[in-house]
Amino acid sequence: MDKWDGKGPFGWPGVATLEGRTPHRVPSDAIRTDGGKGPAERTSSVFHNSAMAGQRTRSVLIMDAVIQGGLLGDGPVRVLDMLTGSGIRARRWVHECTHAGRLVVTCNDLEREALAWASAVHALHPPPVGRLQFSHHDGRRWSDRGYQWIDIDPFGSPAPFIDAALSSMGRRGIIALTATDAAALRGRSASACSRRYGARVRPGPASHEIGLRVLIGWAAQRAAMHDRTIQPLFSACEDHYLRITLLSERSPSRASSWRDNIGWCVHSPRPRELNNAIWPIDAGEHHDEPPLRILLPWHNPPEIIDERVSGPLWTGGLCNPIILNVFNEEKVLLSCGLLPNSEDLERAKKDKQSIEEVGMDEVEVASHNAMIQSCVRRRKELVKIEDTAMWIGTDEIASHLKLLGPPSLDGIIKALKEDGERVAPGTGARPGIITSAPWRKIVVNARDISPK
Repeated sequence: MDKWDGKGPFGWPGVATLEGRTPHRVPSDAIRTDGGKGPAERTSSVFHNSAMAGQRTRSVLIMDAVIQGGLLGDGPVRVLDMLTGSGIRARRWVHECTHAGRLVVTCNDLEREALAWASAVHALHPPPVGRLQFSHHDGRRWSDRGYQWIDIDPFGSPAPFIDAALSSMGRRGIIALTATDAAALRGRSASACSRRYGARVRPGPASHEIGLRVLIGWAAQRAAMHDRTIQPLFSACEDHYLRITLLSERSPSRASSWRDNIGWCVHSPRPRELNNAIWPIDAGEHHDEPPLRILLPWHNPPEIIDERVSGPLWTGGLCNPIILNVFNEEKVLLSCGLLPNSEDLERAKKDKQSIEEVGMDEVEVASHNAMIQSCVRRRKELVKIEDTAMWIGTDEIASHLKLLGPPSLDGIIKALKEDGERVAPGTGARPGIITSAPWRKIVVNARDISPK
């Protein structure tokens, strides 16, 4: 495998940026200037998407939680950033993770210019601990073995890379997948979803969650082909991408049962379908006033695969309490924020130097830290929802039950909690709840608190 020699890049020193508390540099044409989301137009060979900063912040917390929880053993942790681009994710791991001293990170990319920039920035701002190395190789044909963490963050779908990643993992490890082909996974491009993921997604208010479930279900099937199991640790759908982090283990016997958590999501279910639902748990009791949608297991499929149906998809949980417990604003600020007044004098000195390099004032530092904290806000509330749960929009509930208006988000959450149910607010812009509550309780409480 060719190793990059680390010579300086064309256009250096480029633009100084600061993500988390990691100083970074990228070519000027890799930065968007129109204020829009997503990466700049592909005029640069160095892929850098500043809109993914929050997702990378969460990956720092997730890596720390996984290592702290003992999921990756006690020795060095071999990490592959398969499509490193500007190298910012890998550099944040070794600069911001509490356990960075255990990391041996390989930054791989097919673009030599990207590797030159990543290597040059690494030389300019080396981490105090941790090890970063650079590799020029086609990720689709990756052949090295024994990695405990593999990250795939492509421009588009992770489909071309997942088999190489799964075959390169050790007995137990983490595979993190980003999909920026949101149109396919959220039902706006049915043919692309069918080609890449072998599934269909009904467009609608819940397509963000259904897309995640399709992506995880697809990953479970691909993993089983490599005699591996998967368990979701964290999943999130944002404006233009979906991201899943999975724990994977080699176990041919358990991989044979991969369909145990695979099934279908059915909108406007029919009577026979209601009787087989695994969510809501009491769907079969409501033939006169059925739920908006249900989850069905693989072995009890819908009567017909039509426009009502999404899947195949994952029907189990989307997150793990081990991860959700570290998603709090104090923790993320300590790990990833700028603390120029910290009592840790070495930390304060480094943060001041980073702030001066990009020319931030006090207001901009406060705004920077607020953005870092916002990426974990409301996530921890999901920790108590251990059963199968789905998202339901408050406006959907009102329309389905023919109410005069949607129930207030805070009101229905409070009412369901007082009923002893597990419920949390959705994390997207559209008001909704994530709950494992029976449909009966959702209906009763929505009617009680909706506008009269």
